[in-house]
Amino acid sequence: MKQIEPLLLSVSQTALLLGIGRRTLYGLIAAGKLPPSFLLGGRRIFRRSDLETWIDLGMPPLERFLVLTKGGRG
Repeated sequence: MKQIEPLLLSVSQTALLLGIGRRTLYGLIAAGKLPPSFLLGGRRIFRRSDLETWIDLGMPPLERFLVLTKGGRG
């Protein structure tokens, strides 16, 4: 059976995907260096597609990412 990869990632999953700690991840969020995140049911989540696009684009700051992807819908 094929394993399904989640489209939305928690903070822990995002940190694991990026190979960084949660504290570092929160610091990058605060500094505006990651793609947009969202609150869903009180939990911060990231779109997997945004993270993959962000990496493909060379990991630009949030403002540049939004310009390049026309609002983060990469």
